[in-house]
Amino acid sequence: MRPISFVFLAVLMLFAFSETVSAQTPRMFGARRFLLDDGTNNPTGLVDMSNLAGSLQITTTNGNMSLRSTGTGNIQLGNSVTIGALSAPNTTIDIRGSVSMPIRIAVTGNVNPISATDYIIAYTDNSGVGNVVVTLPAGTQGRTVIIKNLSNGVTGKTLQVTPPTGVQIDNFGAGVAQQISAGGNLSMTFIYDVGTAMWYRAN
Repeated sequence: MRPISFVFLAVLMLFAFSETVSAQTPRMFGARRFLLDDGTNNPTGLVDMSNLAGSLQITTTNGNMSLRSTGTGNIQLGNSVTIGALSAPNTTIDIRGSVSMPIRIAVTGNVNPISATDYIIAYTDNSGVGNVVVTLPAGTQGRTVIIKNLSNGVTGKTLQVTPPTGVQIDNFGAGVAQQISAGGNLSMTFIYDVGTAMWYRAN
């Protein structure tokens, strides 16, 4: 049997490689840029990563861009960031537009404790005069919670905002609650500090 020539073998390998390369293989343009399509060779579904004057620019021409960790890791941004505009930030987080925060309406019953996803909690318990206990969570640095009483002044309940075990609110003493009366659409904002292990009222 005659040996297969090197050139013929190289052609076979090149053909096999070209058949197995996915349409999602990045296309390189030097060391400064590459494109990644959407798997259908659709030129309108590209992600363009470019190195422009020392800055990384990532652009998508169709659809959304998402950053996520599918495991237990986090996504961290180490420097200042601008959201809503392509310009240098003026602060650590510079938001050029509207902001959405979660709000939960609690119709009745005690909340013990507030969940990790709560930010604004509004209570509308008009089941009769009395108290509703709202327990603040174990805090993390800077955690902010806004609690509002929307119940009426006739049959509405007073909110007793209580710190977790062993924690104080504004040096009032461990376990001492703050009251938010019914009938005035009143609210309180609480911010936690790890250094003093204390929740502070911001208003």
